[in-house]
Amino acid sequence: MYPLGNEKIIITRRVPCRLQKLRIKKVPQFSSFKLKPAAAQPDSCCTDSSCAAQAREETLETARYSWLIDGMDCAACARKVENAVRQVPGVSQVQVLFATEKLLVNAGSDIRPQVESAVRSAGYALRDEETPQQETSRLRENLPLITLVLMMALSWGLEQFNHPFGELAFVATTLVGLWPVARQAVRLMRSGSWFAIETLMSVAAIGALFIGATAEAAMVLLLFLIGERLEGWAASRARQGVSALMALKPDTATRIRDGVRETVAQRELRPGDLIEVAAGGRLPADGQLMTPFASFDESALTGESVPVERSSGERVAAGATSVDRLVQLTVISEPGDSAIDRILKLIEEAEERRAPIERFIDRFSRIYTPAIMLVALLVAVVPPLLFAGAWLPWIYKGLTLLLIGCPCALVISTPAAITSGLAVAARRGALIKGGARA
Repeated sequence: MYPLGNEKIIITRRVPCRLQKLRIKKVPQFSSFKLKPAAAQPDSCCTDSSCAAQAREETLETARYSWLIDGMDCAACARKVENAVRQVPGVSQVQVLFATEKLLVNAGSDIRPQVESAVRSAGYALRDEETPQQETSRLRENLPLITLVLMMALSWGLEQFNHPFGELAFVATTLVGLWPVARQAVRLMRSGSWFAIETLMSVAAIGALFIGATAEAAMVLLLFLIGERLEGWAASRARQGVSALMALKPDTATRIRDGVRETVAQRELRPGDLIEVAAGGRLPADGQLMTPFASFDESALTGESVPVERSSGERVAAGATSVDRLVQLTVISEPGDSAIDRILKLIEEAEERRAPIERFIDRFSRIYTPAIMLVALLVAVVPPLLFAGAWLPWIYKGLTLLLIGCPCALVISTPAAITSGLAVAARRGALIKGGARA
């Protein structure tokens, strides 16, 4: 796995002339990378100038950029972000890690503004890893759903007493619920995801309005928005194990310089800094104990419930809690390279290596969704045209097929289960390498 951060990686690969003498009919092509041929250098096995001239050295140069994504409620959202970023010229590889909400992009040049614009166009927000997430109230998050529920109840009540007004109320409810769904569908179409779930729901709701099934259209959108909120809740539960690991390190630390104590951000600590941790406080970085002896609670990292006794000179991992006294330590880890950071990187590496079943579900969903739309169209059109069927019932059946054919459970369940498994295993002290075959 590439190291995190905006780092440039240069890999040089030499092709020995012994291999060039073989008759190789098919040579692997790395079309996703930017290749820059360098001057030929003779290999030690070359005995003449003709052999030396055949030696080639390929320099492969790329840079990795990383962001955090806000607004992802399910693993299908991660695929939509990937599709949007792939449309950016110059991107050689893109990966969205659903467990840590991280976007990783490999490119041969600085394309950060283009990537950020593409993700915003798809309906999601990007931020730097050092930027804290903006807190939003639960009322504001659930306001569209609450509004739709109230309008749905009002529409049903009006229909019981005055049918024409009830129909108009259901139409208004449908339009209010359709606006965010259709807007997201248009955004995803522009970013390359033509057959998203939002597209299916928009087509079904608009079709139901045209055939007069206003109550069904409003109810479909209400259930869809409820499902989205449940997906967001399930996603947050799946990430709880990873979030708990990330919360082990405090945001600030007490650093001692020339006998003066100062409060600094955790990311400003460097190896050699002297820090102080009060009793009950957590270590912000890996450190070497300077206090003669102390007890530390390392259960969050090792699962050991009994406090561990440490003496002067021993190493203590970040996230451990000082149990009984004020301690002083010398920082020995670089920012982003503490024990907790390494565990998080292993979790990310495990998620990057998708399991075969997850890759299959991903490929299958790309074919399944357009196939369902095609079959629904055939169901709505073929019987009336070829067998003199009534248009309205068959259009209704086609729209019904669109709804029941949404691959939500199929696409969401497998990645969510894998993410939950990785997080729970990490919380219990087991690190899983990944699901891909070696």
